[in-house]
Amino acid sequence: MRKILLPLLASTMSISAFADEDNHFYAGVEFGISTALKSDLEGEDLTLRADKHWGRNGGLFIGKKINKTRFEFEYMIRSNVVDSFDITASNLDAFPVRREINGAGRQKTSSLMVNAWRTFATWHKWDLDAGFGFGAARTRLDNVRQGSNNFVDGSDWAPAVQAMVQASYPMGKGANFSLGYRLFRAFKAEYATQNGEFSHRARSNEFFARLSWKFGGSSSAPRTKPAPAAPVAQPAAPAPTPVETKPVQQVPEKPLEGPKPEEHPLPGPYIVYFDFDKSNVSARGMNTISEAAAAFRDYKAVEIRTTGKADRAGSSTYNVKLAERRTEAVRAALIREGIPANKIDIRSTGENEPRVPTADGVREQENRVVVIVLVR
Repeated sequence: MRKILLPLLASTMSISAFADEDNHFYAGVEFGISTALKSDLEGEDLTLRADKHWGRNGGLFIGKKINKTRFEFEYMIRSNVVDSFDITASNLDAFPVRREINGAGRQKTSSLMVNAWRTFATWHKWDLDAGFGFGAARTRLDNVRQGSNNFVDGSDWAPAVQAMVQASYPMGKGANFSLGYRLFRAFKAEYATQNGEFSHRARSNEFFARLSWKFGGSSSAPRTKPAPAAPVAQPAAPAPTPVETKPVQQVPEKPLEGPKPEEHPLPGPYIVYFDFDKSNVSARGMNTISEAAAAFRDYKAVEIRTTGKADRAGSSTYNVKLAERRTEAVRAALIREGIPANKIDIRSTGENEPRVPTADGVREQENRVVVIVLVR
């Protein structure tokens, strides 16, 4: 077991080695429902395929977000009641093959996982994430029996993997809500019983809800200015020879005005393109938004102005609403990039003020945009 847990802990601790301008730690709770798939109890003389009821799952997690990527450490518990058995192989006369018998007992699986998530799309204010995890699982088969015949009552550890998808919604004040699906698989575990050796693989499909809170800010270390060089001692100058001089009337001089510091122009504008009749931000658009957010911080801008536009396909009223949705999607993405909401000014012009003039009804890519401008 130590060989499994030590690499997991080392992987989790290495998360803190990542540094980025927009990152934070987070922690949360998780709960949901779990359907444990039919799985074989493989013995020397008997193989049973166990069928289980829907059960519950719950757990805790803690991790770190780095832009669109997250790494986390997760502990989960899932529990299911055994319903019945199908006998798939038997050398015992009392249990003929292809017979279904009523069963009892409980399957309880605790897992310790390291997960990696990646945001691959944004729809309105929802982030769509996909993830993969690996770790270890302890599966306990508690009093799994048929009548008075107790087949398995014990537990064992085994490696485990999982794949996940979820949709996340920011709730404000650092809170985040998610709904998702998980495919969980544990490898073969061994059980020593009074009926001989049995092996078993825990498998389940799960639906879950998550609630998390972020804490901590950027882990980037502040830059320190180099210490000034020590002054070098100069040799003393010889004393000047006294010279008789007449007093001269002093005329005050005007102070010299130094050159004004040069102010570099702000970069931009940044153009976020949208597909026809769409308001979700594409991967290309997210790259543009990330560049605008980085420039906002690097050039110490005081405001970001966003203007949503639409082409002339469709009615003018519809295009105004479409442009508003596009502007809101860009605003939400800028907030996720670390820009304060009160620093973002939004407006929508619909099909008015086009970047490229066209006739009514014409689809034009250059007019399906949100224009981002930095203001100093």
